[in-house]
Amino acid sequence: MTSLMSKRVDQLTVAELVQILNEHAPSIPSQKVTKSGKVKKVKDPNAPKKEVSEGVKAWNAVVAEVLEDMKASGWTHPESGKPVTRKDAMAEASKRKSAEDPEHAAKAAARKKRVSDASEHKEAAEEASKEAEKPKKVLSPEHLAKMKAGREAKKAAKAEAEAPVPAPLPASPEASPAKKKVAKAAPAPAAKAAPAPVAKAPEPVAEAEAEEWIRKTISGKKYLWNPANNHCYRCEADGSQGEWAGLYDPKKSKIDESAAEPVDFEE
Repeated sequence: MTSLMSKRVDQLTVAELVQILNEHAPSIPSQKVTKSGKVKKVKDPNAPKKEVSEGVKAWNAVVAEVLEDMKASGWTHPESGKPVTRKDAMAEASKRKSAEDPEHAAKAAARKKRVSDASEHKEAAEEASKEAEKPKKVLSPEHLAKMKAGREAKKAAKAEAEAPVPAPLPASPEASPAKKKVAKAAPAPAAKAAPAPVAKAPEPVAEAEAEEWIRKTISGKKYLWNPANNHCYRCEADGSQGEWAGLYDPKKSKIDESAAEPVDFEE
């Protein structure tokens, strides 16, 4: 051995190189450390191959047969358009076996369900981990006070909006803002012999003041209407009596605008 180690590599024969390798094979490390610091197992080249069970051998034979069939038929992947691979053959073989064997179909469905459940569980765990890693937002006392004041203001506004509004009191006839029309002076009659005037009983003041003017909306416009004589005047914005409108017909709910305005005479 000492003589072999004293030689250079180019001086060693093939038999001597094999002898050195066999002697130092047990010293080959079964693990190595990667650049990232992780420990990775090294496959022993001298390790005996694992024996494959009869079931696996039979399955590999079926997959190989399906692979040959798919290659012969010119099968290509429907999405990528690539030629058939062993993975595609395994999927097709599983479909064929499921169609022939109900028990195999049930087992395949159970495997898919386990894989799906594991995937969903993993996604839920990742989401929960992300939520847990998020820092909770801490509100300052000033911010909390502003939020509380805003809530109280909204409650007060809602309560005020829902409060019942008192109905307006009906206007009394005496408080009617309608102003009476000033009587126009009658022209002095020509002097001529006339019989002695008969004294006319003065009209009671209470009866003259008994006229009642009612605010009424006709065709979208506001008027002042006297039910006693159907006289109708326009109602101003402040509620006072405006220009002459005509005679109001309660049955037809129309105003006869062609009617002339009455003239009052004072003696």
